[in-house]
Amino acid sequence: MNKADDLLSEVTEFHKSMRGDKHHRFRSWEHCYQFFGANPTNYDLASLHLGFYLASWGMYRGSSFLLQKDYRIHEGAVKEILNPRYRGLRDISLDRLNKNDENEVELIFELIDWLKNFYRKTTELPRREVNVTDTLATKILMGTLGCIPAYDRFFIAGIKHHGLSYSYLNKKNFSEMIAFCLEQKQDFEKAQARVSSHGVNYPVMKIVDMYFWRLGEQRDSGKTALS
Repeated sequence: MNKADDLLSEVTEFHKSMRGDKHHRFRSWEHCYQFFGANPTNYDLASLHLGFYLASWGMYRGSSFLLQKDYRIHEGAVKEILNPRYRGLRDISLDRLNKNDENEVELIFELIDWLKNFYRKTTELPRREVNVTDTLATKILMGTLGCIPAYDRFFIAGIKHHGLSYSYLNKKNFSEMIAFCLEQKQDFEKAQARVSSHGVNYPVMKIVDMYFWRLGEQRDSGKTALS
């Protein structure tokens, strides 16, 4: 199997796992992403969508500070994400994210920093420091704007499998990942068209997320896939 076939196969298998179940947890991303795409003015409902999506993708487990809060903790983040200055990040292409066009990358990382600071400043927990991870910040952006993959443990394992460097999220290793994907741009776009043909428009960065997540999950199949 060549690289293109492998990419299409992995993404298709990921998507097929939910196609037979109209209530599959993976669909929480679809509901959230589509809701934010309609430029909602109901911030309460948008916060509920975001909270449920994050719960479906493991962000309310164990020691997560979100487990101690209701969904309205997200309202300030929702308002910022829906700021018109970020509108161009939605469904962004690989070409616009390459290292020769840094404006969008700067804006993504600016928003990541904003989200981290927002949750740290607005979340009060007794005798405990709030840890806002790259995983949480990128999952929020994947569920709302679809502009960056969710950097959870399976995604990270997937990019490392391809020899891409990673210790913590920064613009350098993000740009290296984008450069890798640009080398297979047609394959990612083919997978995007295949998945989107089932009724929901998937941004190319979600396809990137699915591909590397699937690789990482396969290499960690003995552990829980809810990451």
